[in-house]
Amino acid sequence: MFDTIDADGNGVIERNDLERLARNIVTAAARDTDVVEWEYRKVWDALADEVDTDRDGRISREEFHRAMESRAQDDRLIERTFRPAIQAEFSAVDADGDGSITRDELVQTVQQLGASREEAQRGFDRLDQDGDGRIDFEEYWDAWLTQLTSEDPDAPGSALFGMLR
Repeated sequence: MFDTIDADGNGVIERNDLERLARNIVTAAARDTDVVEWEYRKVWDALADEVDTDRDGRISREEFHRAMESRAQDDRLIERTFRPAIQAEFSAVDADGDGSITRDELVQTVQQLGASREEAQRGFDRLDQDGDGRIDFEEYWDAWLTQLTSEDPDAPGSALFGMLR
């Protein structure tokens, strides 16, 4: 997950990484929404406050992993920090606003991020854990939560969320 958030790939997470990630999502979803960008700025503020232990304005891989591992025991902190941004992102991808993401909505968004149609469809299949052909917010959040607390390449969101950079 560190590599997904480190949008410019320079080995540290900085405010501009979260801003870039938010812009990429909004652009790919073809939605004009400031909410995603606003929520991702709040994520940066929380991360800088709680994770940037040396207060240099940059979060190293070690700082990030140490924080996520210790906070994996306290899901409330991760939820308070990330859930509003992930909800805003989910809403941006949910083009028709019906509360779930269809295959077409996700594939279209992820293709705009540079994935092939096949990669996007595989990503959808991994996120649609109940197999109903739609991704509800809890499925989406669970995949993000797993990514935040693990570097498991086989986790449901691994293939998909890596495309957000």
